[in-house]
Amino acid sequence: GAQIAYKFAQNHDRLMITYHSNKEAAEKIQEECLRQGASEIDILELDLTSDDSIEDAVKRVEGFGGIDILINNAGTLLPGDLSSKNFEQIAAAMRTNLEGPIKLTSKLLPHIRLVIVNIGSTLSKIGKRGRTVYCAGKWGLRGFTKALAKESSLNIYQVNPGLTATKMGDYEGVLPEKVGEIVFNAAIGQYGIKSGDDIDVINYLPGHAWKRMLKKIFRRASL
Repeated sequence: GAQIAYKFAQNHDRLMITYHSNKEAAEKIQEECLRQGASEIDILELDLTSDDSIEDAVKRVEGFGGIDILINNAGTLLPGDLSSKNFEQIAAAMRTNLEGPIKLTSKLLPHIRLVIVNIGSTLSKIGKRGRTVYCAGKWGLRGFTKALAKESSLNIYQVNPGLTATKMGDYEGVLPEKVGEIVFNAAIGQYGIKSGDDIDVINYLPGHAWKRMLKKIFRRASL
């Protein structure tokens, strides 16, 4: 999330970023965004498991004058087999990964002018043992992305990272800076894809661009 914010800051954009509980970390990101060129930045506490918190966030966005781009980036992993999870854990994870983003987006739709980017996962396309609840949420988010694209005039995409070197990924995998760059490029329409399409991060990393080009060539040849 921080790296996504920095990319928009470098573009001298006006930002509103949310945090769940760590206000001090959010304030540091706010300072860094200003240092990197953000024209203005506001921070907002947001708990996607709370309807009241979502409603408060929407009111703040209204006061902000609306937004051009919404990035739905929140996520929680909840590792372990399904048999080890209780109802409370399952509900909290699904509210964060799926229900919350849907509710927030539904309330913000009248205030979004251009683009919605949902942050999914490679696990929105495949199942993995020990990630049952996470897969369910991300598969649902992907379906939400594709369906909403058919009923909205906005451009709506889902970016699917694989293992990323953040706390959730035990700091292994693709650098967050690279994922942030891909999210930013998706938001500004650099990839020229249709609304509702997936942007799989692995296909946009150095060394994979030629594979993406071949896919386009083969697709055109089959038409």
